[in-house]
Amino acid sequence: MSSDGPGMRAAQGLRGTVALLTFLALIVGAALFGGCGLIGKAGKTSGTADDTPAASSSSPSRTAPATVPPAQPIPRGTATPTLPLPSTAKVAQSDASAVSSAALTVMFTYDTTTDTTSQDAVLRAQPWLTEEYAATQREHVSVSPPGADWTTWTEHRAYTAPVLERGRDQAPTDTATTAYRQWLVRYTPTGRDGWKGTEVTVVVFALLTRQSAADPWRVSDMLVRS
Repeated sequence: MSSDGPGMRAAQGLRGTVALLTFLALIVGAALFGGCGLIGKAGKTSGTADDTPAASSSSPSRTAPATVPPAQPIPRGTATPTLPLPSTAKVAQSDASAVSSAALTVMFTYDTTTDTTSQDAVLRAQPWLTEEYAATQREHVSVSPPGADWTTWTEHRAYTAPVLERGRDQAPTDTATTAYRQWLVRYTPTGRDGWKGTEVTVVVFALLTRQSAADPWRVSDMLVRS
């Protein structure tokens, strides 16, 4: 299993804001940018061979390129997991730490008995996200298989119950409408048949915003590093 796990692979790619990248730079330095992934779209795997084969110089004629049908989206899960999840009615919406913790708990709680990919968990976190950020997640469509790790999890009917620890690195000071939070997220895929996978650990940098001090905090961007 890769260090970032199938969740990060499926969730990579949300557009990072300049402020969030500045937050990351202040904490970990420019050298770490190569190991960071934005939640939303999968990047190309390093070392992957070029998809286009080299043309043969000995061939006297050209053949028409084969027509490749477009990749079909993977259906999203439609059932609701039975795993306990935070509720906006029970979390202080004026507390940026509590809101970001709840959002990440939902995002990293996977259940292979109801989810087809880890993006289903991200979509469940929409109540904790700004409308723009939630729309970005809804627009993300998985077209490639979730991978061998997720397949193994599915065979064991596995789920995750993430544990969060607040990051200790210094972040920019909160304002009335902007807050930054760093979280260490750990989760272990656990099968309903007693199987356990390898623990996954990621560091998440979250940007929270709100229109005014009277409004609830919502996550408007995230950056994940394995």
